[in-house]
Amino acid sequence: MNLNLNTHAPRRTFARHLVGIAVLFGALLAAMGVVNMPHAGAATPRTGLLYVYKSVTPGEHCFKMDGYIPMTQYDAQGFINNGAMIATTMWGDDPSYDDLLIGPVWGDGNYAVGRPAMHSSTRGLEATWWTCTPSSTLDEDWGGDELYVDVSVYGGGGYGLIGYFETHRVNGNY
Repeated sequence: MNLNLNTHAPRRTFARHLVGIAVLFGALLAAMGVVNMPHAGAATPRTGLLYVYKSVTPGEHCFKMDGYIPMTQYDAQGFINNGAMIATTMWGDDPSYDDLLIGPVWGDGNYAVGRPAMHSSTRGLEATWWTCTPSSTLDEDWGGDELYVDVSVYGGGGYGLIGYFETHRVNGNY
């Protein structure tokens, strides 16, 4: 005589049914457009780096921004091949409101001094922007200045926002 004294079997079966119903319900909501499921290039804030330095030209500062949006290299190259655009904006960080200093400056996958550009890599969609400007442009308030760059990448053909990130704040007197 074999007695099955496993009293947990009915609860495990019930839990599996609940998980299955939840997955099915989520798929139904996604199909109806109620839930916006993220894709490989979903818009998520990321951090970039900003370097500010004096130019060899008196009264001028240069800066370089680097950052990336994590995704597969295949997806990143696909967005670039299909006309992705990048918009970069330099801001002065202040307690009450941020000052718009430069931009938005638009670019694509082609590198040119003064315009932002992007390329695919194993890290994802990488962006860079290098330019020089009069120091007075970066002098955003009395005393010390706090600068950062906001970067947004849009897919071609009206795809919408692929991703965005901000650089860290750079402090200085410009």
